[in-house]
Amino acid sequence: MISQKANFLLPLLLIVAASIIPACDAGARELLARARPVLRGGQMDSSSLLASMKRLEENGLQVREIQKLAAQHQWSNESVASLINLLNDKKFGAVDKASKLSYPKHVKIPLKNKPRVAMFMHSLERNGANNFCLHLVRKLMGSQAFTVIYAPKEGPMRQDFEALGLSVEIVDPSAKDFLVNLEQKIVEGGIGMVFANTIMRCDVVNLSHKLGLPTVWVIHEAWPQDQLDYYAKEVFMMKSLSSDMIKEAFSKCGCVVFPSNVQKDIYKGLYRPNAALTVYNGIPLTQLDAFRLSHDRNAVRKALGYGPDDFLVLHLGTICNRKGQIYTAQACADLIEKKGCKDLKCLMVGARYIRDHEIKYIDQIKETARASGLQCARWEDTLEEERGQAKITLMDIQADVLRFYMAADVVLVPSLNEVLPLVICEAMAFERPVVCSAIDAIPEAVDDGVEGILVPPGDAAALSAAIHRLYQDPELRRKLGKAGRQRVLRQFSYDAMIARYGEVMDELIEENFENANPNVGAKSGGCAPKTSASNSNLAPLRMVGGWTVPPLNPKGSAETSACQVENPSKVAGRTILVDMDNTVVDWDGMFIKRYGRAIGANEARQQEIESKIRNRKHFEIEHNFDEHERAQVMEVIASPGFFAELEPLPGAIEALKEMVERGVDVRLVTAPHPVCPGPCANEKYDFLLRHFGSDWIDRMIITRDKTHVVGAALIDDKPAVTGSAASPSWNHVLFDQPYNRQVEGKSRLTEWVNWENILADALKL
Repeated sequence: MISQKANFLLPLLLIVAASIIPACDAGARELLARARPVLRGGQMDSSSLLASMKRLEENGLQVREIQKLAAQHQWSNESVASLINLLNDKKFGAVDKASKLSYPKHVKIPLKNKPRVAMFMHSLERNGANNFCLHLVRKLMGSQAFTVIYAPKEGPMRQDFEALGLSVEIVDPSAKDFLVNLEQKIVEGGIGMVFANTIMRCDVVNLSHKLGLPTVWVIHEAWPQDQLDYYAKEVFMMKSLSSDMIKEAFSKCGCVVFPSNVQKDIYKGLYRPNAALTVYNGIPLTQLDAFRLSHDRNAVRKALGYGPDDFLVLHLGTICNRKGQIYTAQACADLIEKKGCKDLKCLMVGARYIRDHEIKYIDQIKETARASGLQCARWEDTLEEERGQAKITLMDIQADVLRFYMAADVVLVPSLNEVLPLVICEAMAFERPVVCSAIDAIPEAVDDGVEGILVPPGDAAALSAAIHRLYQDPELRRKLGKAGRQRVLRQFSYDAMIARYGEVMDELIEENFENANPNVGAKSGGCAPKTSASNSNLAPLRMVGGWTVPPLNPKGSAETSACQVENPSKVAGRTILVDMDNTVVDWDGMFIKRYGRAIGANEARQQEIESKIRNRKHFEIEHNFDEHERAQVMEVIASPGFFAELEPLPGAIEALKEMVERGVDVRLVTAPHPVCPGPCANEKYDFLLRHFGSDWIDRMIITRDKTHVVGAALIDDKPAVTGSAASPSWNHVLFDQPYNRQVEGKSRLTEWVNWENILADALKL
């Protein structure tokens, strides 16, 4: 099996390995010179990578021939660790290597020239499929021209998309002349690409084919081919759809994306073979991990009404027949009444009172509880002091669900019909053991007894036994939770998912571009992404604190002496280290703008935010906010383009360039933000190139620990710059900010125009 696939896989694997592994020869060092800082902190450090690379070369695998292609690939240490383990464990031989590498030319189309994208959703309710759209749009807005969101009816997520600056329009598929009116909207709106979400948007897929628009169609459902009408009309109440419409859309769509291989197999025969691909749904760990770091579990449980001794079973998802909450109620009743689990409590989150069959199902759950003598309460109708006392609690659908994972001891997904719900991966990311139905694509995410326990669907007794096993064994819960987290990191990378969808969209755009311009590039054969070589010629890089950075003069002094410049500065010949955030760039200004946009602040609220941040007392931005606001703060910092789009502080760029012209060795020494270290580092390089030019590349140092960087002075806004070196070589010069004004005994730079006198005074020149 390995040999059959290697002609495609091995060149790509070697490319990725070569792009970040520091080898000993000159060729590999030259490779690092072209790479961005991509070691983003993971399971494997650079020395381990080097050792593994040597072992690969000892086994006869060479990488020099593909170094020229490596610079564009940016993988974390964790990904590389998995890759190298694979290459070392498998016995690849010469037969596995491609005899010839051939990559089509990649057409670079700037955002301003990309087509306007319309996203079509099946609703604006809060659910997994719609959250997927929100995450995708939020992350790809910097590279794809998303313009408008179309949905068949109103819902609470309208405000989420409007907060991103997108237009939201309601188009009712059951209305007379729906497709005629929609076609007019698409044409008048200048839409050039369609992104259709869920199988229920087959009507739009057929229309986009008629209009000749490139289309990405994401299928979240797993409807049997012989039951398409039933699921469309009866389960999802889409009376305007039919199996013929669905089959027609599959046959016409140029790119159909499935979040699992099981789904892809379910619809096999309906789509064109070269039009389908699998992209696993990734988990946005930035916000999730920020929540974990900024919240106390006991406090979260207490706010929900649960004490430290309660064993909390969580069932999160729309309360309806296919999600199987009735089996959860039956299993919990059995555990409490027959197996003595008196401290067990169950929280079901996801009630909505819209559809008759869902309301009836909720009543059945309540009746199941009553029949077993258990109290079943609606959380919203319960007095605050009584919340959490009922054995079974039902809560309405919630926008913020992270607190439930943190509070839970076990998470259940006993669905009857499901594909691969995000709740499983989110629970595993929180290191919570999961009990799931062994259906559809769920076994692609959970191995029985490894990350969770798989049970037959519709089997309350098996569900009860699985919960009881976890109830009795805290160590098993811990073991499964840890393994689940590793599975998420390995298989459900959010960044990889976003990047893959970006590639798919770019590929369709390029294909459309090439059809209109046949002499440019090479036409694609389907959805697969193209690969191109990097011709960048950057200065040699080195490693500092686990990050790839430019080399410094061994003595930390300028290579241009004072006598070689016409107007030497008082501090000429010395190395001056300069921080970036809130020292060279207006970090707070970018945060104010993005945070206000993220929370949908009006003018008055925006002014409050600006006053709060501009006068803040704490250096760490999140410490200036209440605990419940901190996850949003972290998400704003991690948003794409945050660091690349920072604006320089008045006079900063000019001052630094003047310093260099007058014989000062300036080094920009900056730390990657821990919530997004890899993207942060990359974007800081983008900022440097835009504002300083490529000549400054070798002046950039990215490191977590500035105390080991050699220099005469460090200009930094942080009140106290500490690290593993007790006595750094530099004098700390404070760049004036409100949160450092209580510090005394240090030189202080308030305006960049005064840099020379302040530095001369600090260095006693």
